[in-house]
Amino acid sequence: MILNVKEEGLEARLIALMKAKGIDDYFFLDQSFPFLVKWAAAGEHRCAVRVSEFESIETALTLAGKVDWVWVDCFTYFPLRHIDAQRLKQAGFKLCLVSPELQGRNAENEVPTLIQLLHKRHIQADAVCTKCPKLWEQLAELV
Repeated sequence: MILNVKEEGLEARLIALMKAKGIDDYFFLDQSFPFLVKWAAAGEHRCAVRVSEFESIETALTLAGKVDWVWVDCFTYFPLRHIDAQRLKQAGFKLCLVSPELQGRNAENEVPTLIQLLHKRHIQADAVCTKCPKLWEQLAELV
């Protein structure tokens, strides 16, 4: 489960709510960088640092061992090369990809292209955030 934090300071309440519901498999997304660093320093590893054409892999690597996830966003293109994904994985991160339709693009056209690119670059995602899970499942089986 992805907890998309759009307001600072919600983390403690959300952690308590998840615990009360018996949910442990989640991570925080869209924390401001200062709050991400604050929670990571407090030992909360269930957070994601974003990598995109605007946010560097080098910044993500500064949080290696402190947060579990990298949120790979593709505003206009998929930003990771094989070596980038390899460095992130070797640093201990799990990769969650943003499906193109979440950026307003056509899933039926772009998801197959992205899956082919992932295969070509030998990049294995740990999760995909999508509105079209069946499309991803069907296409992933073909590769």
